[in-house]
Amino acid sequence: MRLHEITEAKSPSEVINPTKDSSPADLKAAIKYAKHMKAKMGTDKAKATYDKEIAQLDGWLKKKSVMKESKKTWMKDGVEMCSKECCGQPVTECTCGPDCEHCDCYKINEAGYGMRPGGNIAGINKGTSDIKNINKRMQATATNTNSELNIRAASANRRNNRLGKKIATGLPQRILNPIQPGDQQ
Repeated sequence: MRLHEITEAKSPSEVINPTKDSSPADLKAAIKYAKHMKAKMGTDKAKATYDKEIAQLDGWLKKKSVMKESKKTWMKDGVEMCSKECCGQPVTECTCGPDCEHCDCYKINEAGYGMRPGGNIAGINKGTSDIKNINKRMQATATNTNSELNIRAASANRRNNRLGKKIATGLPQRILNPIQPGDQQ
């Protein structure tokens, strides 16, 4: 293993385009990655850019933690739970409306709990891959059809060449080349 392979293996995972609506875990991962990238940069300008990004991500993370403290959601076995003053169920199962004073589960569920902004990326990617596969199948079918036509044409050419070499006399071969009495087997 080379040195750059070792350092790449230890680098934190990148969070693509985190926003103020990203989960706290995503924001923490984005901060960790930005700090890692800042350490790799050689110029002060690049480091300053990462400093700004880290500050922005920290601000978003602090706002999220303040909001959670005021609404008192809590974690149980990695699942965010509704306030104990409200229903105490997982946030995804809470049925409170937007005017509930004990929790903000409605906002979280409306935004798409556990999903990143941008909609259903997995569904979009699946649709795109389906279209690609359909195009590949159509191209393969066209190629196979052309190959079959080429094979048929080559076969017909070979047959015509073979038949063209024969001399058409109208007489059977046994009459033209009779078996001699000494040639019998």
